[in-house]
Amino acid sequence: MDWAAGTRLIRRAERMRIGIDVSHWNDTRGFGRFTRELVRAFMSVYGRDHQVLLVCDARTANRGEFPEGVDLRVARSSARPSSTACRSPLELVALWREAARCRADVFFFPSASAFYPVPCPTPVVVTIHDAMTEEHPEWFFPDARSRVFWRIKMWMVKHRSRIIVTPSQDACRRVAEAFGRPLDDVVCIGEAPADCFGAVREARVETAVRERRGIPILARLILYVGGLDHHKNLPMLLRALARISVDPRTPWQLVLVGEHRSRAAQVAKRKLGQFAAELEITERITWTGWVPDEELAVLYRTSALLVLPSHDEGFGLPVVEAMACGLPTAVSSRGSLPEVAGDAGLSFDPEDPQDIADVVTRLLTDDDLRNELSRRGVARAGSLSWASTARRLMATLEAAVTPP
Repeated sequence: MDWAAGTRLIRRAERMRIGIDVSHWNDTRGFGRFTRELVRAFMSVYGRDHQVLLVCDARTANRGEFPEGVDLRVARSSARPSSTACRSPLELVALWREAARCRADVFFFPSASAFYPVPCPTPVVVTIHDAMTEEHPEWFFPDARSRVFWRIKMWMVKHRSRIIVTPSQDACRRVAEAFGRPLDDVVCIGEAPADCFGAVREARVETAVRERRGIPILARLILYVGGLDHHKNLPMLLRALARISVDPRTPWQLVLVGEHRSRAAQVAKRKLGQFAAELEITERITWTGWVPDEELAVLYRTSALLVLPSHDEGFGLPVVEAMACGLPTAVSSRGSLPEVAGDAGLSFDPEDPQDIADVVTRLLTDDDLRNELSRRGVARAGSLSWASTARRLMATLEAAVTPP
């Protein structure tokens, strides 16, 4: 897992003005976590040596809890706030103007979905977390109109970005291929677990969280953390779990954690609920909704395993969070997940419900295996840090402003 490979290790002596878009700061899913943890680490490591300017819209600025002393540049627009991925022209103009006022030596986007034009000739570095939208647009865009708008945005990303960064080597290779960029122009910087995730357990707190979230006290928990999008492959997970017998001595419970309030998520949740009823496992499922980090850490520590059955992932941040808490992982053999889990997790064919059921059953019933994977996971997660990710990002930003 050599995430530093390909990074151009160039050091500039002069102080730089670094613009960073933080539109995803309040996002409760992976883009938000990536933005917050990376920017905080970057500010901690480089905030004194360089001027870092954070750019966002007024709604994000009003709701966000930013580190003290940050130079926050707020783009104010009379337009009604829209989603980050589909902004109005007035919002884009406001952001363009604020980015121009930064007079940055280099500008960084933690996610391509938040990209907007930045005045030339400022070098731009953009994070593309995976190639799924290019390889499987039908998973994400319900109509031709939204697909066309996305293609226009990604065309601008492709032609405006000096360097693209990704969170995994798998994403690095596939993004380079999907966007027709040389591998030298695509750099893997990695991700890491936040500091709040660790393996220390407190029995009283664990019981309180289960009671508050309606989780059976004695059940062995199969934990899923993430969205309900098509590529998450949750119907196949339900089909697999329906094949696992319920031992009255060690009953299992699937706990689904995540923000599922959007219209699309509500539709997906209703369909999953109907499918669970058909499979007669409704009582074996608990929906918690979004939970704060301190509760999520408790769920990681008290579960029997984390399962991630995705068709694809650019990284899979819940995997390293779970490993940091000592939780064994069962992951799909697709995308970046085998790269991230390594020998600290078991993998399965996400298209084979029996294979998923067999792997989950092993982790539910084999305590020796769980203990060994837990030990490996803690060690593997301990080798990752957001500070290291920030250093790889800094080397990339310096390469972007250095003439070829």
